[in-house]
Amino acid sequence: MSRAFAMVFTFASFSLLLVAAAIGSFQNQSDVGTDLLPGSAAYDSVKGEYRVTGGGENMWGNQDAFHFVWRQISGDCRLSTSLQILGTGGNAHRKAGWMIRETLDADSPYVDVVVHGDGLTSLQYRETKGGETKEVKAPVTGPDRLVLERKGDNFTFWVARGAEELKESGSISLKMQAPVYAGLVVCAHDKTRQETALFSNVKIDGGKE
Repeated sequence: MSRAFAMVFTFASFSLLLVAAAIGSFQNQSDVGTDLLPGSAAYDSVKGEYRVTGGGENMWGNQDAFHFVWRQISGDCRLSTSLQILGTGGNAHRKAGWMIRETLDADSPYVDVVVHGDGLTSLQYRETKGGETKEVKAPVTGPDRLVLERKGDNFTFWVARGAEELKESGSISLKMQAPVYAGLVVCAHDKTRQETALFSNVKIDGGKE
């Protein structure tokens, strides 16, 4: 069930009311970057599933473009989900997964763990604003379960297929200013298309709002 929260900014002669519609456990959603088809997200409270649609040319280099369903948190956290990228075709590097991001700027520092359309799975990260993206590739291809954990400045990820045990797949160290944006991402890797992913068993453990 959707909820909403509001912020009121009062000026000399008028007030501006900003309303943000919550989606399940998340506070809001945003298209990050430019020149992308508008994304969307919906939460099925009966099934406990998030259906997220996003466009965007890429999440790489020093600029990103994607759809982001997020909440702001501080401190250590563990993010887990099962996911499926829906449909066939599209770019082999369309991607979906978790992200922890310092700001909603297109060139913000971030860490994510994403599954690509061709099954490649990696932890991607940008250490500084406007810096280049780096990655740590997982040894497992085409997983449908992802975990991203933050402890202090350390980020670790796990992946698994089906009923397999989660396999620790790499870690990096990166400093981020609190609070951060944590949530689900979808990128089409093609600015003329949209792609959709279905997320279930979504959990955010820890992380103070």
